[in-house]
Amino acid sequence: MKFNKMQTGAVAAVVALTLGIGGFTISKTYAANNTSPSAQTVLDDDREVNDATEQANLEAIAKISSDEAKTIVTDSNHDYTVNYAELEEEDGQAIYAVKTVDKAGTYYEVKVDAVSGNIIKTEKDDDQGQEEIDSADQAAQAKITTDDAKTAVMSAHPDYTINQVELEDEDGQIIYAVKATDANNQFYEVEVDATNGTILSTEAD
Repeated sequence: MKFNKMQTGAVAAVVALTLGIGGFTISKTYAANNTSPSAQTVLDDDREVNDATEQANLEAIAKISSDEAKTIVTDSNHDYTVNYAELEEEDGQAIYAVKTVDKAGTYYEVKVDAVSGNIIKTEKDDDQGQEEIDSADQAAQAKITTDDAKTAVMSAHPDYTINQVELEDEDGQIIYAVKATDANNQFYEVEVDATNGTILSTEAD
């Protein structure tokens, strides 16, 4: 059977299109099946999750505790005094940001891999000194304690479970930012006046 030029061209186009789609499918399947796993579970930076959920995800990934991260840092440099350590996400990796100060009064942040315990980076942290001064000023202005702020929130919202409390300066006013979850697992932030215990606002977080 003979094909004219138009029929031949049409057949060639269909074959080329089929091969192209097939090649794309094969390439896509190959790429999906051959993605190299990373040493850590990679966190999805595009997800918009609340602080409590993100913290729970980080804690699930971490293989060492905050105290162990602090010990790793002080063992690496006996001149360091550790102020505090925070579990954080950085570039899809769970780390402890360990805030320290040396004997000369220089502040450093030491980043520790929360899975392996390896020290990733040590860098000067000039902001930390100012943060400590600010924190001390805020604490001096506060007239109620963290527990008082929790009690105020629980009195107003008996169904809340409190996850975190932080003393903050918001527009010149010292407040406690209380992170909480209700019975339906909805997250809220309740702002409490740190001078008198008055609840200033309650917002879905």
